[in-house]
Amino acid sequence: MSEQDVPTYEVYALQYGYHTFYPSYMFFWMGNPPLAGEQSLMPNAYYLWLIKGPDTNILLDAGCTPEAAQAHQLEGYADHETLLGRLGLSAKDIDTVILSHPDWDHLDGISVFDESMPEVYVHEAAYAWHLQVGRRYELLRAVNMPSKEEVDKALKVMDAGKLNLVKGEHGDTVEIRPGLSVIRTDGHYQGHLAVVVETAEGPVFLAADSVYLYGNLELGWPIGLVRTSLTDALDVFDMIKDVTAKGGFAVPGHDPQLPEKFPKVEEGVFRIA
Repeated sequence: MSEQDVPTYEVYALQYGYHTFYPSYMFFWMGNPPLAGEQSLMPNAYYLWLIKGPDTNILLDAGCTPEAAQAHQLEGYADHETLLGRLGLSAKDIDTVILSHPDWDHLDGISVFDESMPEVYVHEAAYAWHLQVGRRYELLRAVNMPSKEEVDKALKVMDAGKLNLVKGEHGDTVEIRPGLSVIRTDGHYQGHLAVVVETAEGPVFLAADSVYLYGNLELGWPIGLVRTSLTDALDVFDMIKDVTAKGGFAVPGHDPQLPEKFPKVEEGVFRIA
């Protein structure tokens, strides 16, 4: 397929909630300012990422259900049907979900698709950690990281025959379909996936939880919640430079300022490209 034949996609951010009580060391490695005894509380937002292409509707991450939103004290929650409906879509119109990683705010909402399960992509290392590695440790079980319910939801995708396990090492790129690729970006999570989408405005790097905020990008400062290694979290900035060198740009996964940077389409819906 020639470059002229590669389809371009539209990308939308659908904000489904926000928090206001996490300290800055969650967002910046060693805190901001570093090692300060007092760390300010910072707001963060939660998004579904809709990728619209020729005859396809893809979500990066599945968000969470109303029950999970309440359990995690999410404010301003909007459910899938409400947000997708503002773009003339419903859950049944989603044919593919790419899970950046199986934390609650990215996986839990997969149950919304029980009646019309889409194809689901997740990295094999993230899936193995979620089902096996993380459950070995008493502390992680005690803090529900992951919870038994989330493990069951991941297994349900497999039982439906819809699970696609992505392979590759940290930094490897895998094409899901022409014009749409995933990059393994360890740091926050073993086997975390970022997505690179070809759009009319250039390639867009959807960072998910490899980069939380625009502040991380501007300062080259990695996120605080790292579960693999600090150098993994730092590597993502070089991956982003590869995309920006091609005329593209990166979008962090949890920045509450995103609505100020992109056109509002409907309430809670913003056009990225």
